[in-house]
Formats: sequence, C-alpha cells, structure tokens
Amino acid sequence: MLFNSPMEQFFIVPLSSNGFVFNFSNNLIYLVLSVFFVLVILVVLSFESGSLKGFVFTQNAGLLSLITFFIEFIKDLAEGILGSVQGLRAYPFFGGLFFFIFILNFMGIMPYAFTVTSHLSSTFTLSFALLMGLNFIMFNVHGKHAFSFFLPSGTPFLMLPFIVPIEVLSYLIRFVSLPVRLFANMMSGHILLKVFVGLASTLLAVKSMVGFFASFIPLLVLILLLFLEIGVALVQAYVFSLLLLMFLNESYNLH
Repeated sequence: MLFNSPMEQFFIVPLSSNGFVFNFSNNLIYLVLSVFFVLVILVVLSFESGSLKGFVFTQNAGLLSLITFFIEFIKDLAEGILGSVQGLRAYPFFGGLFFFIFILNFMGIMPYAFTVTSHLSSTFTLSFALLMGLNFIMFNVHGKHAFSFFLPSGTPFLMLPFIVPIEVLSYLIRFVSLPVRLFANMMSGHILLKVFVGLASTLLAVKSMVGFFASFIPLLVLILLLFLEIGVALVQAYVFSLLLLMFLNESYNLH
C-alpha cells in the first residue's frame, strides 16, 4: 500500500469477509500479533528465569532482564496501590495488560504499520470491557452498598441533590477519558511522524543538491521524534495500567 496522506496509515482495510459472520481486517491482525507477542514474552521469560514462584519472576532473566524489570515494576505498583495481598493477585493481569498496550503502541511506529490504539473504537471497546469488569467486582464485593460510592461520607443532607449527580458524572467520564487519552496520544504522535517522513521524501524527490541536504533536517527531527514516540508508547501503557489499578482500588475500598 502506498500512503498518500498522513491519515491513510490509520485506515481499517478489510482483507477478507464472509458476509455478516466474520470480517478479517488489518485491525484484527495486529490485535492477534500483540497477544501472540505477549504470550511469547511470558513463555520465554519463564524459561529464562527458570520458574515462577508465587507469581514473582526470578531476577536473572538473561537478555530479558529489561522485561523482568518492567514486570517487577508493575508488581510493586500494584502492591503499592492495592496492598500486598490484592496487589500480588492482580499484578499478573496488569503486567500482561501493560505489555499488550505497549506492543500495540510500538508496532504502530513501524513503517507501513497499523496502529490499533489510534482508533477510538478499539480503545473504547477495551476500556469499556475493563471498566465494566471493575463495576462487576465492586458490586460483587459490596453488593448494594456499592452505591455509596456516589455519596462521599460526611456530605450534608442538603447537598445530596448536587453532590450525587456530580459524582455519577465524574464516574461516567472515566468511560470517555480513559480511551480518548490513549487514542489522542497515539494518533497525534504517529501523524507527526508520517508528516516528517513525507516531508523528507518530498525533498529527496526534488533531485537536487539543495533538496538532498535539506532532507536531512526533517530526517534528524524524525529520529528524535521516533525516540520520543517510543517513550510515549511506554508512558501511555503505564498510565493506562495505573489508572485501572486506581479504579480497581476504588472498587475494593469505595471512597
């Protein structure tokens, strides 16, 4: 595929279809690839480290020591937010989620690649499923008392008509802010990369010494932006996991 505009890299292209039963697109391919890479990372890491002891990877992981560092980092983060018991139970899931989001973000940086997290439909679906799971946990733990989440303790009776709608609205905003944050950061950064790639290729197409040397300017900026986007991909995966951990803590403890 030849890209004629910066937005073309975000198009969902159907590759095969069986009517209304199944649609096979580039979006689905990258989702499957991301899950596959996460499974490969975890399997190889378990072999490198030798064993899994109480969901804690051993420190000597060979070439995968960096991955081990991030897993231990997510473990410490989960235990710091949820406590030692709940954090130890939750961190394998959040560690997998962290790598899943990061791989989706990182694969989109590759040339001619597709960025799943640059589509609001993808980030919204993922966020909605996870947040609904947190709602299920909250009502499973607290039952009807879970509705007290929308009523902070010590609220004066006369303030109830104002406080409760505000709390409900702030809770519902999670379903918008969580996917939009990830979607906006990935789409804007990847568009910027594509713009500089197009600018460099346009200058090279001039076929003159001025165009050749001028093309080094956007290429240099592109290299710097590439490292920045890798950092953004990592940070956004961390922020997504961090916010969900905080929401899970609220589901367990309410206010």
